[in-house]
Amino acid sequence: VAAVEDVSSHPQWAFGAQSAEILKNYDSDSFIYYVIIDFPFPTKDRDLVVHYEKIHDDDNCSVKLVSKSVPEYIPQKGKYVRMEAYLSIYEISQVREGQTQIIHEMQVSPGGKIPDWIVKMFRTNGPVKTMQGLLCYLDENVCD
Repeated sequence: VAAVEDVSSHPQWAFGAQSAEILKNYDSDSFIYYVIIDFPFPTKDRDLVVHYEKIHDDDNCSVKLVSKSVPEYIPQKGKYVRMEAYLSIYEISQVREGQTQIIHEMQVSPGGKIPDWIVKMFRTNGPVKTMQGLLCYLDENVCD
């Protein structure tokens, strides 16, 4: 949970994230953040404005991390293509002592025209590289 909430660390583990910063904190469980996503040539990089919320389920010892796009929160910057539709949900629960289950679902529309090979690259590499990056970020021994 801490890695997801440490927005400035996203470029270290989230596939394609070039930079990330918090724009507004509502409380410890909710904030707005801004991400620039590196897209390969010949496409333009994307930007994304996200509302993050952490939802606790004390009965099941689990937490749900929900991130939804809020594209109108700040004006679009001319250099980037704004990603209008984005939804990311991490469901984190303890399966048993010492074992955690993470389920990650994502829906995204990158906006603009994108060659098929780039769509395929993000669809196939994005989830795997992000989870590998997250595991390495959390425990450097995993990547040795």
